[in-house]
Amino acid sequence: MENIFTSIGKFVCTIGSRSKLFYIQHKPQIMLATGIFGVVGGTVLACKATLEVKDVVDETKENLADIREKEAKNEITNEEKGKLITKEYASAAGKIALKYALPAGMITGGIVSFVECYKTEEKDKNLLGLKLAAQAAEFAQYRKRIADKYGEKEENDIYDNVDDSETVTEKVVNEDGTVEKKKVRKRYSKNPGHRYTALYSYGCRGFDKDVPYANMKFLRLQEDIFTAKLRMEHYVLLNDVLIALGFKPVEYGWDEGWLYDPKNPDKYSGLVKFGLDRPEALSFQRGDESSVWLTFNCDGLIRFDIHRLADGIDGMEVYHESEVA
Repeated sequence: MENIFTSIGKFVCTIGSRSKLFYIQHKPQIMLATGIFGVVGGTVLACKATLEVKDVVDETKENLADIREKEAKNEITNEEKGKLITKEYASAAGKIALKYALPAGMITGGIVSFVECYKTEEKDKNLLGLKLAAQAAEFAQYRKRIADKYGEKEENDIYDNVDDSETVTEKVVNEDGTVEKKKVRKRYSKNPGHRYTALYSYGCRGFDKDVPYANMKFLRLQEDIFTAKLRMEHYVLLNDVLIALGFKPVEYGWDEGWLYDPKNPDKYSGLVKFGLDRPEALSFQRGDESSVWLTFNCDGLIRFDIHRLADGIDGMEVYHESEVA
């Protein structure tokens, strides 16, 4: 028997613990659902109670009429009449209050649930913000320790997973205007995904917080403009796009971007896209949100391929990085 009771106790404790954990994890959703049920249910019951109150009012009117009739027949004194009327009004008020008690309680409970849901959401967001800030500060300190030990350049290469094992020949324009070929190490990031993202929001060129759809039209127009530029000039630098959208240029933006080879059109996409067709940007597409994360479909490091294309395309002008800077 002890084993049975012990098992039942453990089962009850397990169910209780899991229920408590489920409540903690889904407290905002539970409070929101409770609030909706309370307000909607209380409103329905209040409407039903209002119909029932009419019967109470009619009954009270009849009783008051009987009291006045008895006074007219001298069956009760004026003092007794006052007491009976007071008693009748008190009885009617009690009946009405009783009918509205449950609806009022449900609506009040629903409002309290809404407030609690909001407080919980705010608390969770604040805690998440503090955790993210703490992790970011810790990661920044870690990067600083690496930079202090190996140097800032090496630390950046580690962070971007840069590979510079390949050597290529590049045309370099000297100060006297002469052109010569030099062997340089080809540097590129093996995980450049985070390098090609940017948040289009307040402070960006063409951004309008009050007309979200206008932001979509502006970005689509920029895609078309830079795609046309790509087809005409055969390359577009990442910094060209960033500057046009109101972002600050980045160091690697002078070496990376888009290419278009008219002799081999299938090698590159030939389109400049900002990732507006991604499922994650659906709310922005519908105009529900004014801001959006842009994901540029860059072809990667194009600095060396630009010179290769220039050798085979008449009229294509290429500038060295030092001239652009």
